[in-house]
Amino acid sequence: MGLTCASLILDSGVIPVGSDAYPYFVAVQNGLTSALAVCLLINGFVGFQLYEDGTTLSVWLLRLVSFAFFVITFMVSLATFKTWAGLSPTHTLGLFVVLYLVSGIALAVYIIMQIILVVNTLEDRWPLGDIAFGTFFLIIGQVILIGTQSLVKISNSLSALSNTTGKLRNL
Repeated sequence: MGLTCASLILDSGVIPVGSDAYPYFVAVQNGLTSALAVCLLINGFVGFQLYEDGTTLSVWLLRLVSFAFFVITFMVSLATFKTWAGLSPTHTLGLFVVLYLVSGIALAVYIIMQIILVVNTLEDRWPLGDIAFGTFFLIIGQVILIGTQSLVKISNSLSALSNTTGKLRNL
């Protein structure tokens, strides 16, 4: 719910991009995204009975690890915006690793664990379709979100290459 609210506030332009509050709201959004991915990962272990769902261990493990990932991603995001600790808006490798790579790995491990759980424990295979459906639309959503900008850059490069090739052909 918090992630949805933060995303709506940022995407609708309630917080202007140039305002002092903008980096903090983006850092909160990034932190919540990372915490959500890790929360899914930890919940994925419940089916393997490493710990029982709802016990003190599982609840506090979920809370502490999710909070830790929130804080790490929040701080890296803020450091990237504020040019602290060697990070800057032009050097975003740390933010990329924490937000996209670690969260992506957590989601991939969660999906693999769910597939293993369904195949090994359930007689029905219909949850595999649900997992495939969700994974498909997650990937499509990310491609649409990130791919549009990349496609514009690639299109411009291909147009330039095409123009150069056409000119060479005319010679």
